[in-house]
Amino acid sequence: MINQGCRFHEAEEIVAETMLRVYEKWSEIASPKSYARTTATRLMIEWRNRLKRGRQLEEQADWGNDDRRDQDEITSRIDNLEHVQALNQLTALQRMVLSWTLDGFTSAEIAERISAIRERKMTQATVRSVRRHARRRLEQLRSARSEEGGRP
Repeated sequence: MINQGCRFHEAEEIVAETMLRVYEKWSEIASPKSYARTTATRLMIEWRNRLKRGRQLEEQADWGNDDRRDQDEITSRIDNLEHVQALNQLTALQRMVLSWTLDGFTSAEIAERISAIRERKMTQATVRSVRRHARRRLEQLRSARSEEGGRP
């Protein structure tokens, strides 16, 4: 989940809820790894949508407070890890494809699962293209960082 751009505390909550759902449906699940990944991704999308709605409501009502800003600053500093910064430069779809690839899923499996999550058809070729573009973008970011004098 962190590879998809979640903060640690978000990933922890999502994984815990995912494992609970896997446990509850264990006898019905044909492919536990795929089920867990799909469930976790759906939960991440739901989590992000709830956060976005909450922020919008907060902005509309002007309910922000100093404690919240302090917590946001601390969280922001934690999120400044180089790999998270690079991953955040990718689209959500690119992060998802790379994350699933790192977990050992094939292009066919990724296409099938993302098609189910997004409720529209995704082909293996599209998965490969998204992965290629994501890798290129990460390489560009790494090169730019090297040219700025940072670590490669």
